Amino acid sequence: MSNDLLGSILSDMSTQNNQKNSATSSANKPPIISNPSSGVNSFRETFRIPKRQKDSVEGPEKKKIFASASSTKDSFLTKPDEIVRVNMFPLDISDLCPIIEQYHLDILIENKKGKQVSVNDEKKGYGDISRVKRLWGLMNIWKHLPEKRPDLFSNMKYHEFIFDGGATFYGSEGKYLGGNEESVELMVPTDIEPSRLHAIQQISRGEIIKIIIKIQRVKPDIAAKIIARGPQAYERLNSDQLIRFLECTLSQNLYTRDFFTFGSSTFLRTSDYINDRSNKDKSCQMDDEGIEIKTGFTKSIRLLNGSDGTPTFVVVIDVHRSAFYQESSVLKLMAKLIKNRGSLGRHGNFDTSNEDGVYRILEQIKSIKSSDLRKILDPLKTVAVSPKHLNSGKLNLFYIMDFDFRDHDKITFPFTKDGDTKMVTVEEYFLRTKNIKLRYNFLPFAIERKKESVSFHPLELLEIERGQRVKQNHIPASITKELTGKLLLLPENHLERYTSILQNFLKVEKQKSVKSYGIRVKLAPFRVPSKILPPPTLRADNETSTPRNDTNHRVNVILKNKFARPAHINKIVLVHFEGVEKLDMTRFRDKLLSCSEHYKIKINDKNFDIVACQEKDFDGLRNLMENAKQEKVSIVLGVTKEQKPDVHDYMKLLEAETGQQTYHLWLSTIRKCLMDSGNSATIDNVIRKLNVKAGGLNFIVTVPTKRNNQVVCNGDSKAINDKFFKNVMFVGFEFSHAGSTCLFDRQNNVVCGTPSVVGFTYSFEKSTDLGGFPWLQVPRSHQLHYLSKHFPVGVMNYYKQCKTLPSCIVIYRSGTSVGADENAEGELCQLSQGIKMDPELQKRNGGKPYTPKIVHIVVSKRCKLRLFPDKITGKKPQEQNVRSGTSVDGAISTKGLQEFVLVSQTGSLGTTRPTKYTIVRNDAKWTLNEIEHLTYFLSFGHQVSYAPPGVPAILFAAENMAKRGLNNFKTSQMLQKITELDRENATEDTSGKMMEALTSKFEAIDLQCKQFWA
Repeated sequence: MSNDLLGSILSDMSTQNNQKNSATSSANKPPIISNPSSGVNSFRETFRIPKRQKDSVEGPEKKKIFASASSTKDSFLTKPDEIVRVNMFPLDISDLCPIIEQYHLDILIENKKGKQVSVNDEKKGYGDISRVKRLWGLMNIWKHLPEKRPDLFSNMKYHEFIFDGGATFYGSEGKYLGGNEESVELMVPTDIEPSRLHAIQQISRGEIIKIIIKIQRVKPDIAAKIIARGPQAYERLNSDQLIRFLECTLSQNLYTRDFFTFGSSTFLRTSDYINDRSNKDKSCQMDDEGIEIKTGFTKSIRLLNGSDGTPTFVVVIDVHRSAFYQESSVLKLMAKLIKNRGSLGRHGNFDTSNEDGVYRILEQIKSIKSSDLRKILDPLKTVAVSPKHLNSGKLNLFYIMDFDFRDHDKITFPFTKDGDTKMVTVEEYFLRTKNIKLRYNFLPFAIERKKESVSFHPLELLEIERGQRVKQNHIPASITKELTGKLLLLPENHLERYTSILQNFLKVEKQKSVKSYGIRVKLAPFRVPSKILPPPTLRADNETSTPRNDTNHRVNVILKNKFARPAHINKIVLVHFEGVEKLDMTRFRDKLLSCSEHYKIKINDKNFDIVACQEKDFDGLRNLMENAKQEKVSIVLGVTKEQKPDVHDYMKLLEAETGQQTYHLWLSTIRKCLMDSGNSATIDNVIRKLNVKAGGLNFIVTVPTKRNNQVVCNGDSKAINDKFFKNVMFVGFEFSHAGSTCLFDRQNNVVCGTPSVVGFTYSFEKSTDLGGFPWLQVPRSHQLHYLSKHFPVGVMNYYKQCKTLPSCIVIYRSGTSVGADENAEGELCQLSQGIKMDPELQKRNGGKPYTPKIVHIVVSKRCKLRLFPDKITGKKPQEQNVRSGTSVDGAISTKGLQEFVLVSQTGSLGTTRPTKYTIVRNDAKWTLNEIEHLTYFLSFGHQVSYAPPGVPAILFAAENMAKRGLNNFKTSQMLQKITELDRENATEDTSGKMMEALTSKFEAIDLQCKQFWA
């Protein structure tokens, strides 16, 4: 990629930042909730509170789009036949006061200099720990308010009002007696309860002498009123506020020092999750890495369609585990990081539990290369620490931004004492001002970045702030597999914890706030009917196979030595990098030749070139790829000793730039292919992936006729297959966003310089035959931009392949949150207008505007719902999880939406997470049941693995496409050495032409490079 191209990309970049109790007896089970009609009706009446601010939508004026009415005849005979439990718990608010009033709070603190700072501004506070400490402090300030001014609060206790931990509190109608504006002052420490003082002082770095609390009615003369009874309670705007009130009420017990609350996730501070005799929830400690596993949960309130269409409020609880830093000492964690990487040789078995052992391990830093040491210490970046020599009563934490590896005597700064200024080292500063002699003079300094300067901190004086989660990319590779297993919970473990969470954490039966408002929560989860959808029939050549998803919980597929369309391979170039011998490549070539004959892939030994290349020789690899493209090589197959070295990323970037298809394999995989063990799984996977990368097609998905000797279709199966697959184009949209910015950048509003990438994939004549390309758009936008430009390109590529335009387009759109219906409306307007007015498509449509039927489905892959069998048997995940194909709709759908929840994957690890699908538009007038079946069929379309993923294959491909596009951009940044200043100088794009050159390259290689992202 040229400097000019990359410079133009950055100059066009936008600056916007977007932010066993459950196993009850049959007699005690709650009634089964029946499903209302499965037809697709109105699109939306209400929604959950959005988690992020919605972006503006480009394009023509929005038109309200609704899902159309369904056809009267359903194509499939599947009926609900199994009962499942859902992690939803009904809320009874029948005794809640008819009207709730809400008020606004401004809380300011004043220091000795008289400066006042707002501390409850939700936009402030950076990082989990800062927000947790602020929440604790604000809750303790709030408790003083009704005690200080009982005349304003009808002499009621603080728990009889509900504080949201931010800038709002709620009360029953008429209980707050203040005027439009009231102000209350608390002097510190005289007016503060001693037991609450420490938590309040943690809000600020400086000394607090006064707290000012300003109360405002939301509207002049009246408070904002939330209706809690009658039909008006379920109207969209009112129900949003009522949900928020209920969430805050149930969270009152969590706003204490007993818990760490990170957004919607809550963890107990102590090591034991539940204090029971079995210690099932005891925190798992991994001493060699300074990591411990804590079990936590998320809680949310939803308003459902309910039984027979009666709206129902429920609490959704999801249990999960996270890795936390175990150590409080930075030095101990460093010692464990170094020790675990084998850097100490055979004399390095020192004990990290005592200071002498830590010192002897850290001494080895002297012999470690600076580049290797940086990688070892990388997990410490962005960790919150506090200097242990400073006053612990104040907020002193900061985040490590980087390390300075220079010799200590070369790091100096001006220091003034008694009017005399001189340059001193960090060691001299601490000796003179703190009387501290630093022992570890060979360690790097931690760097704290400030707006105007940087500060250097000796690592030996730093303590890791308790309660920090370990970021996924900071988990050492050596324990990733082990840690993954420890983070998983079986279905029976989930069910065991739900009642304990409700009773012991949320305290729904004893919590004063919950009781004072008459709110009741049922402790038994919902029981609802579910359908077990039939798997599709897979076809390859003249062979067919129908997977099984019966009670053995395994999806079995047998399509041996057959492809629907074997690839025509012109030539293969085998490239071996350092550590890979030519002999291995020769043997692998012979193995490929042997196996390709079984799959009818035409290839002979004269079609192979074996060449050597250095991993760091980027120019040589570029020349190789460009020459291969000119010589019409089908695929360049590179083999490396390591699993994913830097050359992997460079190969993929060159693939995007040159259009030359590539395939990267690890030497270990090659050797497994060459083993004569009789197990052909590895070589079969390699051949299947090679076939689709070279333009072949492994199998196609069709509608099944029978399952377990029972008829599936309500009519002729061929006609039904044509209904859903003939002249139908399937589309997937997914996002890949850059990682979060560092604390310094967030504090100083430095823009994110890495764009978000949209993965756009689409099918051709067969639903499993895919094409696509990524495009780049404004950073961290969760809305699809430039649809009117890029979507017609995909439709035109469909026409080039199929010689006809699709009569129906089915879109699976992920990467959005619940409540993003307005985004969906605007995107559909862009999309429809783009293909309707495109001159090339009009030309192929007889000169008329092109208006195909559109079925638009929003996919929530990370929904908090879990499905469990009504009766759990066995001990293995496959035995305890619901079966692949389990689908639930109707009663558990969000009010006003047509949704269904589907488990398409097999539960082989932990507890399966279902995917939620929301139907936004349905021009085809398919029934909800038909869309459920079609979605499940499409999940079997993955061409490499016959086991279905959790989403349709078209969306799974879009996810890989988006990741590939973002990784290519990052690789180009690395190669062009883009500076931080370049990224900060990015300017806002308003013309819709952002990064057009790079996206055009992706579009150009689409048809020549089928499924290059695989």
